[in-house]
Formats: sequence, structure tokens, C-alpha cells
Amino acid sequence: MPFAFVRSLIDPTHHRSSTRRSLLRPASLLALLVAVAPAASAHAADAAASANETLASACPCAGPSTGGPWRSHGQYVSCLTRAARTAARTAGLSSSEVRTIIRDGARSTCGIASREEGNVRICAPNPSLACPIVRTAHVDDCSECAAALAGELVHCARVVGSGGVEGDVCGTATRIGALGKRVVEHRTGIDCRSCKAKLGTPQGEGTSCAAALCDVFGGE
Repeated sequence: MPFAFVRSLIDPTHHRSSTRRSLLRPASLLALLVAVAPAASAHAADAAASANETLASACPCAGPSTGGPWRSHGQYVSCLTRAARTAARTAGLSSSEVRTIIRDGARSTCGIASREEGNVRICAPNPSLACPIVRTAHVDDCSECAAALAGELVHCARVVGSGGVEGDVCGTATRIGALGKRVVEHRTGIDCRSCKAKLGTPQGEGTSCAAALCDVFGGE
């Protein structure tokens, strides 16, 4: 409901050209505002969910949408900053929401090359190697190991809003939690499409991945 219309109900003198002025009783005004608030809240949550997917598509953690890895963490944060500011104009995100998105991106590991990537990787229910394991991850299948070990898996969820309507959202776990909707199912995938395709399907036990630093040349 436009602010000017609500204001005209609160202040009958707002429309000075009108010759008929009616006063709205306080109880009626309260009922009107209570009715408007949930609809506005639901609209804001839907806008945030839409912006979430836009950001995940514009600036994937794995690398630029044009292909290849991020040159640096700073490049990723710059991309996210531009995308968040665009979403503020097109999706109506507030300045505090934009700051939160940029802060979460700055705290992420996207674009940061690890010093301990490991030179041997294995995918098995209970991986065991004779050399030091530097990273592990749990995935639905082995095709997701590379993204999981790099910390680049995408999160998605089936959520229920205040009106009881279900919807699927995609993004980081932090951003999904910030939507304020009840999560009925949560999955991960290498991208939004593959992640959402899992929602509503049986979830198996999955498997494990491990990266290790091994002496592959067998030297002393």
C-alpha cells in the first residue's frame, strides 16, 4: 500500500483538494496497519530470496561466471559488492542487507588459494591414507568432491514463508538463514541448478572425500 495513501488515512488534511474529510478511528487504523505489515514482510523476504539467487549466479564462489577461477579474494569481493548494490536498486535490498552480504563475502574463502590443497585425493565411504590428510568433506556423490574440498559447494533449501507457501532458495547457508523463513529441507550441490534438483528427493548416506599430502615419488 503506497505510503501516501496510508498517510491520507492518518492525516485527513493530506489531500487538501478534497471537500469531504472523514476521520479513521484509531482501532480501524491499527487493524489496517496490522494487515499491511505481514504482506510487506513476506514481500521483503521474497525479494531477498530472489536477490540471493542473483548474487549466487553473478558471483559464484568457484569463479567468475565467464569461467576460470578468481584471480584473488579481492576480485570475488569486488564482484559481490557490485552485484549487491545492483540488487539494492532492482530488488529493493536495504543498505544494511547490502552491508551484510559484502561482510559475509569478505569473510568467505572464495578466491583464496589454500596453501594445503593436497596432492592426492580420494573418494570413499571411509577414506584412509598412509600420508597426512589435510582436508575432508562429506558429499552426496564423488562428482562433488573437488568443489567440496575447495569449500565451493552451493547451499539450497526448501522454505516456508509466513503465508505457508513453499519455495526453493539458493545461496550461502548464512544468506538462507537470514531470510527468516522456516527451512524444511536443506541440500548442497556444485551449483544452484544441481542443488535444487535434489530438493524433494530421498537423501542417501553419501560418501566422503579426502585430500592428503603424500610423497608420490616415494623419496626418503
